[in-house]
Amino acid sequence: MSLAVREKIAEWASILEFFKDHLKNGVNQWEIDLRPLSFINSVGLGALVTMNTSCRVQKGKFQVMVEPNSQIARVLKLSRLQLIMQIVESASSSSKPVFPRGFIVEPDKAVSCAA
Repeated sequence: MSLAVREKIAEWASILEFFKDHLKNGVNQWEIDLRPLSFINSVGLGALVTMNTSCRVQKGKFQVMVEPNSQIARVLKLSRLQLIMQIVESASSSSKPVFPRGFIVEPDKAVSCAA
């Protein structure tokens, strides 16, 4: 499942709740798209670590996508998160339609959260 944050500052509690609900239902393959973000704080870093750890416990896959040379990419590298999770640098993708509560849904494969 792909979870994309669409606002400049994410509401990490909502994203983590969404993640945990789906993980309980057996969704253990996750890609978190942080490319639209321009800022991440310690709460966001903690949420990423929690999601990564939860996926590993469930024998799943977890990766984070960031814009190359972005502020987010630099923070993740300075935090040394690449040592515990897969971080992929990729140019921005096209925007997707937004659904209620800020979630962006593509059938069977992608759910995104606009914080």
